[in-house]
Amino acid sequence: MGKARRGNARAGSNRGAPAAGSARRTRRPAPETNHPASGSEAGFEALEAVGQVTAEVVLERGLDQVLRAIVDKAVELLKGDGGGFYLANPAERTVRCVMATGVSARVVGVVLAYGEGAAGRVAESGRPLNIEDYRTWPGRSPQFESSAPFRAVAGVPTLWQGKVTGVLHVLRTRGGKPFTQDEVELLSIFGSQAAVALENARLLEETNRRARQASILNDLTRAALAASDVQTMAQVLADGLGELVQSDGCHLVLWDESENAPIPMAASGLLRGVFAQERPPAGELTLTESALRAGRPIAVEDCRNSPYLSPAIARDCPYASLLGVPLIAGDRWLGAFLLAYRQPHQFREEEIALCEQASGQVALALGRLQAYEAERQHRDELEGLRRASLRLTSTLALRPVLEAVLEEALHLVDAHDAHLFFFDGERLSFGAALWDGLFHPTPYAEPRPDGLTMRVARSGQRLVVQDVRRDGLYAEQPWDGSIVALPIRVGGVVRGVMTMAFPTPNAVTEARLRVLELFADQAGLAAENARLFGAVDTERRRVHLLYEIGRQSAASLDAVEILRRALALATEHLGGTRGAAYLLEGGTGRLRLVALSPKPTIPIEEQDRRLGLRLGKGLTGWVAERREAALVPDILQDDRWVPSPDDLQGGSAIAVPVMSADEVLGVMVVVAATGSFAQEHLELLQAIGRQLGPALANAKRYQQVTRRLAERTALQQVAQVVNRRLEMEPLLDEIVRQVGHVLGYPVVEIFLIEGEALVLKAANGSEGIGDRRIGLGLGVIGRAVRSGQPVFVPDVANDPDYVVGVPSTRSEIAVPLYRGDIVVGVLNVESAEERGLSEEDLHLLTLLADQVSVALENAALYERLRQQTDELQATVSARTAELEQALEQARAADQLKTRFVADVSHELRTPLTNIRLYLDLLDKGRSEKFADYLETLHRETSRLIDLIEGLLTVSRLDAGTAEMVPTWIDLNSMAQGLVDDRRRLVARLDLSIDFEPQTDLPLVRADERMISQVLANLMTNAVNYTPAGGRIAVRTDTIADGEHKWARLTVADTGLGIPENELPRLFERFFRGSASRARGISGTGLGLAICKEILDRHGGRISATSRAGEGSAFTIWLPAQRVSEVAAAPPRA
Repeated sequence: MGKARRGNARAGSNRGAPAAGSARRTRRPAPETNHPASGSEAGFEALEAVGQVTAEVVLERGLDQVLRAIVDKAVELLKGDGGGFYLANPAERTVRCVMATGVSARVVGVVLAYGEGAAGRVAESGRPLNIEDYRTWPGRSPQFESSAPFRAVAGVPTLWQGKVTGVLHVLRTRGGKPFTQDEVELLSIFGSQAAVALENARLLEETNRRARQASILNDLTRAALAASDVQTMAQVLADGLGELVQSDGCHLVLWDESENAPIPMAASGLLRGVFAQERPPAGELTLTESALRAGRPIAVEDCRNSPYLSPAIARDCPYASLLGVPLIAGDRWLGAFLLAYRQPHQFREEEIALCEQASGQVALALGRLQAYEAERQHRDELEGLRRASLRLTSTLALRPVLEAVLEEALHLVDAHDAHLFFFDGERLSFGAALWDGLFHPTPYAEPRPDGLTMRVARSGQRLVVQDVRRDGLYAEQPWDGSIVALPIRVGGVVRGVMTMAFPTPNAVTEARLRVLELFADQAGLAAENARLFGAVDTERRRVHLLYEIGRQSAASLDAVEILRRALALATEHLGGTRGAAYLLEGGTGRLRLVALSPKPTIPIEEQDRRLGLRLGKGLTGWVAERREAALVPDILQDDRWVPSPDDLQGGSAIAVPVMSADEVLGVMVVVAATGSFAQEHLELLQAIGRQLGPALANAKRYQQVTRRLAERTALQQVAQVVNRRLEMEPLLDEIVRQVGHVLGYPVVEIFLIEGEALVLKAANGSEGIGDRRIGLGLGVIGRAVRSGQPVFVPDVANDPDYVVGVPSTRSEIAVPLYRGDIVVGVLNVESAEERGLSEEDLHLLTLLADQVSVALENAALYERLRQQTDELQATVSARTAELEQALEQARAADQLKTRFVADVSHELRTPLTNIRLYLDLLDKGRSEKFADYLETLHRETSRLIDLIEGLLTVSRLDAGTAEMVPTWIDLNSMAQGLVDDRRRLVARLDLSIDFEPQTDLPLVRADERMISQVLANLMTNAVNYTPAGGRIAVRTDTIADGEHKWARLTVADTGLGIPENELPRLFERFFRGSASRARGISGTGLGLAICKEILDRHGGRISATSRAGEGSAFTIWLPAQRVSEVAAAPPRA
């Protein structure tokens, strides 16, 4: 199906086509059933149809309903399949389809030019048109596609007073039977009558529209007059005026005469609720201003292209067309209302006239309400000023006056926040601030040197910033709203500045400025009176405070109590949140915390330990060192401040030294909220410090006198008790007890020098704790010994020499004790409190140490006399014991000699007897046995030689004549040779012998002959004491023993073993075990003794392990070669 293309497209003119009324057509007979009625019948039907249409009009149907009735009746009258109606616009020579029925194509809204298409032809000619087949008709409009289902088309004009008001169409789409001339004439008759009905309907609708507009205008006027305020009236007008002309939105704008700028008030439509927050940029042309300047309504059918709007405003406008209607009362501009349409709109003269009529009534109502509001505002201003004046004069206290000034100012002009600053001609100082319903101790922002507040203070002229976002003064800290700053004058001199901020731009009106300026004068007088009264009252309270502090200081001679009382009074008077007082300890530079206000939850001693203040450390140390007072606006921003857990919220601080003459005795510090302190507070605290100085000096002198008296008394008591003791140990115990109990020291110790160490001889308070011996080079007491001078350590945690003795110690004093000019010991005193000892304690203990040194010397003389007596007695006893021991040794030697002679006689007799026997056999025996006899003689001779050689070796070792020739020896090679020499012998005895060397055994430096003798002796013993079937093993290895490295050789056997009770005597001379006697093994008991003595001379040793019945193991230990000696060692063979 073909579709119509909408728009204002203009078709070609088709003037060459014949007019429908002049065309001659050949009538074809129609079937009877479709034969048209006769003329009279057709006229009757047409009249009946017109009557029905007229009834629709009478029933006050709308124009659309009347149009539908006309088209439906026309289609029914001609028995068509569909139809439509086009309204004519003679001014633009166009027709627009406003109604269609029975047509599938979308034709409603199609606009045709005169002469275009069937409807355009009829409208242009004013005559009927009958088209047999629209599909092939050459005059068809290109707005309808060729597939459109139109066949036969009959179109007639509707004429009113000879003018074409529209075109009526009837269509046939099925069967395609053309309309007859009679049918066209019938439709013409019907169209002429329908034109009358249509005009009546139009007139009726226009009448109803005007009545409705009059009603809306009347209701709008009454609602505007009934509104209680401009804002309410503005919203009522915005809603009603849009409905009056059926616009998509209406915006009411007031004109600010003081700023010469429009002020959006209310809106309906898209911008409802947000329009009042929008302000046009300064300097931009608005439709409101254009309409006011023109003095008439201005229609803008295309917002994007209009000389009445600046491009910036037009670009952001959400509407296509606007009508600006000015609101003017006499010569005064009140504002305008702007009617807005989202689609392009052509404003009719009657619309503009209606809006002009409405603007007159709205202007009257708006002017009346503005006058009423101005009167009410003036009345409220006077009442507010009266109430503020009463409140400002109700008190002379500065703080309540300042708070009243700001509170009343906010109430008068409905501002968001207010600040008040004092001005002394050069500087601004904070007075008070109020925002969010609360008073604040600090301003929202500090005044800048070139800021709004300072400019007003210097110029004496008010400054208004209507839009902070667009003002250069606030470029670095933009925020929405407006602000005004007014000077506060007293006697024509600027004494302060009051600033008021509003949450929205352009809020500072002339009315508000007028009220604020009137109020500022009253506020200035009230503030000045309060300031003068405050100055007098402050001086009175200052004098009273100084008097009270002086009175309480004179009532005490305790420095801590004086500071505690003064600090409490100063902190309260200065409005501080907390305060602290410190005493300076002379000599150490330490600032000791002695008082806090209010009473702390953490002990003062613990806080003092955490802070650890001294000269130059922290703000307190800075004040004490420089002897200068200090005012810190924000402690968190000051590098000198030492923070504590109470400082998380920050604050301001003032600190002053407490001095007497040129001596700093202490420091007082008071802390309050940030920005609370000024120069006058610091000066007051300085006055307090000056008053406390003499009181602390007197207390210090009193404490010194009292302490010296107590010291002298205690020294005399200690000396009397100590001098009654002469024994060293009781004397030392009595000294530490007296020093601890009488002088009150918790830990007292006396160390005496013994060799290279200090030995704890007596203690009180540290018994059983710490080392009893300390090297002379260690600890604080070691430093006292080395220097010969007393040592005072206020804080052991900061002393590099301190050695922990008593874990709880915090401070220590060590004083050397002398005997003549020689340091013999140390008197050591310790305290568990940090800074628990002082210079006074050092002086007292130094005096006490002199007396202790005298007592120790007396005790030493007594001890020396007693020791000499004891030594004489000991010498006599020792000599007696020595004689007894010599006698016993002589007896043992005699027994040993007797046994030695017996053993040697036996050992000599046996081989000699055998030699004599076998010599006789050589003379008398058989010659074939001579070889055996000679072998026996050789064996016994060798035995005799070995015996004699052993005796000679022992003799040489005892006499020291055995010469050693040390060389580098490989124990593995030596042992291997000895083992190989004995293999046949041990095999003959049914024994086995193995050698297990360590391959990387280091060389040893020794006498090769002596070491060979030791190894041979050990192997011989193993062979002698191992029964048949046994095993002998020789092993070498290395072992580290501390810093020494040893090369070892072990000879182990599985022989008889050695009883445990004989092991300790194995290496004694002439000792022979039970096994040797039981088995009848010959020997002198010298072999192992010789081995031990040889190894001792080499710096080595021999050890033995054995269990009876399981065998024995003998190990020799020789020092292994050092790394530095490897290069000097001879190469191995």
